[in-house]
Amino acid sequence: MDTHYILNRLALKQPVIEDYQQLFAIAKPFIMGSESEYGVGQDVDGEPVLDFARLPQVLLNGGEVYHDCGHLEYASPEVSNSAGLVACYEAGKVFCHREKFSHQLFCNNNDWEGNTFAAHENYFTKLPRSQWHRLVPLLVARTVFAGAGWQTNTAFLISQRALFISEVESENTTQRRGIINTRREPLGQVEGYDRLHIICGDATMSEVATFMRFGIVALTLELLELNAFPNIQYDMEFAVSDFQQISRKISDWWLKGITRGSKEALVVLDSIVLRAKELFAGRDFVTNVLLATLEDTITRLGRNPRELTGRIDWVTKLKLLELFANDADGDNPEWLKSQDMAYHDLDPETGLYWFLRDEALPNLRMERLLSNAVIERATFEPPKDTRANARGKIAKFLK
Repeated sequence: MDTHYILNRLALKQPVIEDYQQLFAIAKPFIMGSESEYGVGQDVDGEPVLDFARLPQVLLNGGEVYHDCGHLEYASPEVSNSAGLVACYEAGKVFCHREKFSHQLFCNNNDWEGNTFAAHENYFTKLPRSQWHRLVPLLVARTVFAGAGWQTNTAFLISQRALFISEVESENTTQRRGIINTRREPLGQVEGYDRLHIICGDATMSEVATFMRFGIVALTLELLELNAFPNIQYDMEFAVSDFQQISRKISDWWLKGITRGSKEALVVLDSIVLRAKELFAGRDFVTNVLLATLEDTITRLGRNPRELTGRIDWVTKLKLLELFANDADGDNPEWLKSQDMAYHDLDPETGLYWFLRDEALPNLRMERLLSNAVIERATFEPPKDTRANARGKIAKFLK
């Protein structure tokens, strides 16, 4: 595994994957997908502005866009690995902005009126439902690199979603939300498999953060399916409080629910990545990139999280807000919140994330997993190794 090459590309802010075909050069597929609920612009009365007449649509890439509870929702096509997921996740941002379904679109989770909307994750797994709770410490701990950051009225949180999670497990997606969602909606009939639907994660903007957010869950599910998961003993009574407490800290994260061994969140994450490295390193390029990135991220979070400006959304956003605090409006909470929102704006002309990705100085520029060409191709070409391929071809035929 050429870790040096991978980390050097990230450090130079150059795409690690520039060839679209690399998304399919994998040894073992693990089917996954995303659902992004985009915030939309409002009219003068505060009502959502959305072009309902053009919704729903099945897209050429095998995904779908539709209206859901006042939001524009993009469901990615099914993909076979976490790099393919990032390609289709990013393609959704590009496509939905380009189509102007609303005059404003935001890829985030919250407003400041108590409303929250999700960044759903879906995994096609053989793991029995009775074992899904074993994911909880991982889902709580990954917040340290998968949080999008949120400037509230009184504090900066590393996660937008954590404060809206109140249960360990729940079937509900709009109230009493759970870290593990147990709703039975399989969307596929393959004996021995089930759909794991996760709603507790943040809407990441960073390609690399999205890659790690989905990738570490897929690796964990593989380990659990193989009965090779580390022996992490966790008291679920602490799950919700751990999730919310981690969100309130920018370093020194602990899981009080750990009942044996170190309670440090980074140690928990490291144990999972090391076990995955033992079993999966070298099997294909995408896995190698994922393992190298996760290992490097965990190491640097332990050393100094600010080193990960440009890779992790919350770290990058915190840096921006600290810089903005030195401006004339820096002591205005409303102005700072507007800059938080601007980070998630899907318009490349006005969105802060796109400026950081394409134009910022190197010390602030976002790291890249994929080239623009790979993302653009994913807007109109379906993954060739999942059932989305047939759906996309039908959409093209009917267009």
